[in-house]
Amino acid sequence: MQDDLDPGRNRDPGDAVPEGVAVQEPAPLSEHDKAVKRRLEKLGQAQPKDEGGRAS
Repeated sequence: MQDDLDPGRNRDPGDAVPEGVAVQEPAPLSEHDKAVKRRLEKLGQAQPKDEGGRAS
């Protein structure tokens, strides 16, 4: 029950994950993953931004 939580305490959803279970460092990207990442970054830079700063 969340009603029992101290209202001043910031609750992190990761608090429920026991230490040592969550990945500390992500696995390195493969060459294919790196190529996909570069392509997505290039596509993201090419899109015009609207007034709110979002890609349209």
